[in-house]
Amino acid sequence: MLLDKLKQWFSKPKHNGLYKQADGYYRWIGIVTNNYLDSDGEILTDEAHRKFYSFLQDNPDILPAKLIWHTPGTQSKHGVDFAYYDDGFFIYSGVLELDEAEPYLNDYRPLGMSHGFIALERDFNNPRYITEYFTYEVSDLLLEQAANPLTSFTVMSASELIVRLADAIQTSNQPANVLPLTQTT
Repeated sequence: MLLDKLKQWFSKPKHNGLYKQADGYYRWIGIVTNNYLDSDGEILTDEAHRKFYSFLQDNPDILPAKLIWHTPGTQSKHGVDFAYYDDGFFIYSGVLELDEAEPYLNDYRPLGMSHGFIALERDFNNPRYITEYFTYEVSDLLLEQAANPLTSFTVMSASELIVRLADAIQTSNQPANVLPLTQTT
């Protein structure tokens, strides 16, 4: 199951080790959100995630920006180039240049993710359930500061990411509805 594979990847002790791609860039991958209760008392439903993922598949040029801790002026040069939703978890990825990756080199604190989004629709009977939303940015931050503790952020090579996702998709018996990685030039 994909969820089990993702938990396995991100449960390993990590020190935010960086892996350089052949093209000189570093790749980050993050579990940004899911359909579990967050510290704000809200739940983004599976239906909401599926709607947004469908929107991204239909509009691959409208991927969210990648920031550090929701801070203006920290947008990565290349942003998000990959999105995948399955089994309640939304995953994003992108590339970083060396100057963007350097802060992670010796930072051993556990990192999580968050996202800036607009709630477009809530369940009429229980407004803590968000049934439609639009994510405009994703941010890495200290895991202890994330509204949802079931998020993660790490940096790895593109080839490692592709191998891990292919293995997870193959063993999950799920269709591979993955937005492709783009070539960075």
